[in-house]
Formats: sequence, structure tokens, C-alpha cells
Amino acid sequence: MDTLAGRLPAETDTRTLRMSQYVRQFEVTPGPGKVFEPPSSYGLGPDLSFLVAGEKKPIPEKALKPLKPTNYKNCVPTAMARLNQTWDAINEREIRPFTLDDTLKIYERMSPFRENVQDIKDRTPTEDEKIKADKRDNRNVAGDIDEHNDYGVSLLQALRTWTDTARKPLNGLLGEADYFLEVEWHNMFQLREAVWRFGGVLLGLALPLSIQLPPEQKDQAREATLGIQAMFGSPDSQAMSGSSEEKKISELQVQNDWYVPGYGPIGDGAPGSLSSHCVAITGYTPRAFYCQSGNLVRSLSEEFVLAYTEECFTILPTDVLAAQYPELKEEMRKDVDKLRTQDRPLWMPNFTQRWRGGNIMAGL
Repeated sequence: MDTLAGRLPAETDTRTLRMSQYVRQFEVTPGPGKVFEPPSSYGLGPDLSFLVAGEKKPIPEKALKPLKPTNYKNCVPTAMARLNQTWDAINEREIRPFTLDDTLKIYERMSPFRENVQDIKDRTPTEDEKIKADKRDNRNVAGDIDEHNDYGVSLLQALRTWTDTARKPLNGLLGEADYFLEVEWHNMFQLREAVWRFGGVLLGLALPLSIQLPPEQKDQAREATLGIQAMFGSPDSQAMSGSSEEKKISELQVQNDWYVPGYGPIGDGAPGSLSSHCVAITGYTPRAFYCQSGNLVRSLSEEFVLAYTEECFTILPTDVLAAQYPELKEEMRKDVDKLRTQDRPLWMPNFTQRWRGGNIMAGL
């Protein structure tokens, strides 16, 4: 199955555009099917088909080819690839079957990760990277610290890269996207509307051990996930060469239905007790949300989303904005241009973390 780790801790930039900012725009602009409110069910369903305009469309078998088991922390680029497949399905284009190599190429474009370790050793750090290294107690973030530089990537950094319309670093790897919006994930209506209008959302989850299967092996799973929870550092060379501990991580099995255990989000149901993860929610019914993982569809109950979500964003494809939301695109462009010239408000206290100095939407 797809890797269960790789999303770095959720970042916050108060200047990130939010879906709530454009409520008036959505009130006057119809969505798919030329209606103004999302239907009760839409997109990916549990039977591996897409429900679009009241018609079910099965996913081609070649698009369901599961990614190879991997110990790389590439869940974010994998979720991006799944979302790209959904755009193809909804727009009746041929669905691209992504491979593990495809996701690793995306991973390389948005982080220091390199599949070829020699690429790291031969690379000269930029001045900006040297500055960052000095601020991290002389940690050479661009050098050959650990094999592959496989730390994972933050969801915001991934979205910055995807929507960088100036450099287009993901050109040819993923479909073009102009902007992204932060979604109020505790607002179930807004979450469903984002899936309906833009094809899906990327959900950052703090997964609990309670989703493991089978239940009698949860103690073993807890030991195996020690490596997963090391995502804030890097696996050592022995692990990357295929130690038994690391092999367990790629073989972890989870339930198809994700829900909060009856005793609540405590114990093995505690948020983050398994790993930090990212999935592409590309469908919903009145009862649940759905994401694709390998050749399986997993359901997430509303309570699960509320209990374990840390961040949620929807990505706005270039062709969808141009065809269906030209006024929204122009309004967002003006907002981004304004934000690029702003710095930290005078009333806002200093943060313990470095202020980024450039709007997260600007690709700076």
C-alpha cells in the first residue's frame, strides 16, 4: 500500500487564502452540473467508480495499479498524484497510471530528497541553504547528512511548489494548478463543496494506531511504527538497506474503514500514535469521505475527519478556473498581488518560528 508517513508537521501562514473568503463568489457561481449546492454523493465511491453528474464511471484497471511498497516518506506526492487522477476522471480524460518512480520525482522537486544518493553528495549548497543550515545549529540541510535526505515534506511547501506558475517545477509530472485554498475541515459542508467544485482536497492526518489490522497484533505494530515516527529525522543507512524493522513499516496493514474507536481518541486511538499522513479525499456520501490507497478505497467517517485532521487544502486546476471560475481567478489574483507586498502586521507578536517573509501563495 502507499506509505503511511511523510507529512511534516502542519505549518501556518495567516496570509494563506481561505475558501471562506470567497463565499459570495460561490453563492453566484454554479458548480459542476450548473447547480449551486453540492449533491449528497459525488466523486469516488466504495465500488471504485466516480459518480459525476449522476452517472457512475468505473476507474480503468490500469489506473488502479498499486504503488510498490516503499519505505520512502512520499505520502504527500502520492496524494497529489491521486488527486491528479481524479481530475482526469471527472473531465473524462484518460487517467494517468502513476508509479512509485513518478511520485519520487515529484518528491525530489519539492524537497531536499534525492533517490540517487550521489546527487546529494555532488550537489553544492546554495547561499540560502547555508543560511538555513546556520540557523539549525550548523545542520547542513543541503549536504550528505543521511541517505536520500528522506525527511518528508510539509503540505504547504508541496502546494507552494505545485502552484509556482513562474518556474513550474512540476510541469510534466502533475496537471497545472494556479492557486490553493485552505478549507475549514471541521465544516462538513465546505469540505464536501471543495471536493465537488475542485475535484478533491488534500487532508493532513495524525493517524491513530487503532486503524491497524489485525487488532491482536497492535503491540507489534506499535514497535514497527517507531521507524515511521522518526519522520522528523532520517532513516539510517542500515534501515534504508532493508533491515527487518524497516521492512515491517512498509508491510503494515490498516483497516479499509477509518473511524474513531468507541473509547474515543485515547490510548491506541490517540492522534498521531501511528504516523503523520496525507490523503486525497476525492469523493463523499452522506455517511463518509473516500480516498484511494493502492487499489483500495478507504472510507473516513465524519468523526474520524474531525478527530484526526490537522490541515486541509483544495487545489484549483488551471483549466477549471479558466472555464468555470474566471471571476474567482481574477479576484484571487488581486488578493495574492496585495499579499505579496505585505509583511507581518504590527499588532502581531513575534513567532517562535521564523516568519517566512513571503506569502505562501507567491512561490517565493
